[in-house]
Order: sequence, then structure tokens, then C-alpha cells
Amino acid sequence: VWRAPSPRAAALAINAELASPQAQRPNKA
Repeated sequence: VWRAPSPRAAALAINAELASPQAQRPNKA
């Protein structure tokens, strides 16, 4: 399991991943 230095850093990373164009594509490779 990937761990961030802090819960806030993890949340920011998750938000960035969800906001990425790859995450918004309907087809998941």
C-alpha cells in the first residue's frame, strides 16, 4: 500500500489522480 508523508498529502495525490485525463476516460486499461 502506498503511503504519503501525511494524510493531507495522500488526499492531494488522490485528487490529482482523479482529476487526471487518464482517470476520466471511461475505458480502464
